[in-house]
Amino acid sequence: MLRGLLALTLLLTSSQALPDDGLTAQQERMRHCNGAADAKRLAGAQRNHFIVDCLKGDENGNGRKLTPQQQRSEDCSKVARERRMEGAERRGFLSACTRPPLQKRPRDCADRAREMKLEAEDRFRFINGCVEGTKTRT
Repeated sequence: MLRGLLALTLLLTSSQALPDDGLTAQQERMRHCNGAADAKRLAGAQRNHFIVDCLKGDENGNGRKLTPQQQRSEDCSKVARERRMEGAERRGFLSACTRPPLQKRPRDCADRAREMKLEAEDRFRFINGCVEGTKTRT
């Protein structure tokens, strides 16, 4: 009985310590950082970097700058999404598209499909996506 009364007292006391809208300090900070990211119109990896930095207390920048490889990856993923690519075709496209420009050659697509031991339809789709990705980035 005494434990129940003590638990009820603690519950009532702790509920009064929360903000009026029921959000914790972390939730309030997250709401603020999301609003700031929306105001800066950030998306994708830059938005994620901004929110992580904002939650740590640094809101001055637009988040960390993406490396060239990260930017290529973001761009290629966006193109693959727009073209509604899936499965082996998407993997082949992204594999070729995200490679640095000097390393990509269409004849490498068949070699990579062989290394991955792809067969039949998956091999065909991978090679087509890979060749298409090579055309996109050059």
